[in-house]
Amino acid sequence: MKLDPKAMAYTFSIFGGFWTFVIAFLGQFGFEDLVAICNPFYFFDLSTWLGVFLGTIEALVFWLLIGYVFAWLYNKFI
Repeated sequence: MKLDPKAMAYTFSIFGGFWTFVIAFLGQFGFEDLVAICNPFYFFDLSTWLGVFLGTIEALVFWLLIGYVFAWLYNKFI
């Protein structure tokens, strides 16, 4: 069975961006520990509203690339 790289990329992107947004959004309302754990992995500071927006965009792009590469490698070796 072959995976569709475009579909896999969009799926990874949606899930990764959504959960990044949820964690950063919750961090704005008192869950600072979540943001403290995730901040080292992002270029932007998730503890600000601008950081929530930019971190979500960053996650969307990052997971889009990861999903595409994963499907491509899967199809290449399986």
